[in-house]
Amino acid sequence: MRKILGKNLLAGLSLAGLLFATACGAGAGTAGTAKNESPAAPTQPAQSEPAKVTKVKVGHLKSLSDAPIYIAIEKGYFKQQNLEVEDVAFETGADMIAPLTAGQLDVGGGGISAGFYNALGRGFDIQIVADKGHVGKDSNYVAIMVRKDLIDSGKIKSFEDLRNKKIAIVSKTGSNAAQLSVALKKGGLTFKDVEVVEMTFPNMGTALGSGAIDVGFIPEPFVTRFVQSNLAVNWKGVNDVIPNAQTGVLLYSSKFAKDDPDAANRFMIAYLKGVRDYNDAFFKQKGYDEVVSILTKYTTVKEAALYKQMVPAGIDPNGNINKDSLQLDYDWYKSEGLIKTDIDLNKVINTSFLQAAQKELGNY
Repeated sequence: MRKILGKNLLAGLSLAGLLFATACGAGAGTAGTAKNESPAAPTQPAQSEPAKVTKVKVGHLKSLSDAPIYIAIEKGYFKQQNLEVEDVAFETGADMIAPLTAGQLDVGGGGISAGFYNALGRGFDIQIVADKGHVGKDSNYVAIMVRKDLIDSGKIKSFEDLRNKKIAIVSKTGSNAAQLSVALKKGGLTFKDVEVVEMTFPNMGTALGSGAIDVGFIPEPFVTRFVQSNLAVNWKGVNDVIPNAQTGVLLYSSKFAKDDPDAANRFMIAYLKGVRDYNDAFFKQKGYDEVVSILTKYTTVKEAALYKQMVPAGIDPNGNINKDSLQLDYDWYKSEGLIKTDIDLNKVINTSFLQAAQKELGNY
């Protein structure tokens, strides 16, 4: 585990307000006061004990879908919930699984791969608790990008034209592989009809430009950067293949969820407030400049102007998870023999914290 960021935020506002008792002294001549007895001294206002501050270690990827966490940090939402957050950066979501299970990390998130389910099958105990990224009609931020010459020449017009093409995905055991399988099926194809290669997103741009690959499944901000550099064309989005596909989730370690459910509830309230500010900024243009300023501070996308050009990631303002999408991915992993043990998603997804936060904040 590679710790890149580690900011201890100061504890903030108490959940319980100060309780004031009214002064209770009777003036001279008041009935019930003995002769020559001095009036009782005014009672001092009673003060409640400060609410306990809970330290929460949160894993993140410095990615755009981590925006609600960054917003909640900067706008003091965690502080308001008496949470002292330490944010720890990881290279991949898979790197968070072991520390989440060991209780060394309380909260994390990312895409759900076959490796996640295999970890659960080995006794790892992690809970999916909220949406942390999905595609949609106005948030189709994961694209199927195609070499520009193949589009200009008309060699790729439909899914059928993917036959014999070299297609890059970041992992053959991740959600992009499941999405590719559905895209191929739309063209009457299978993995046997294409050449699939694993590659990091930055390297996909170079490979598309050199002709080393024909197609890549790529998220923002790389989509916009590759289009601007004329390396590839944004051909279709994942939403065109699997509508509202779940691309990322928020995770709780079971230790955090079981040992301190109150803190877990408070974390979700702060997180959901960050989610709503994110939606206000990118889909309603409300508080946009402030949110972009926060994201340029925390994420790898430092150019403020780029945010106006990118397609934003979808994050449900109520935090709801698309279970059907997760089930689709799971079923594909299982059918390919990538998962060794049967996993019941109903036992992995825990919406109790989300429901408590929704009750507290109301629906968006």
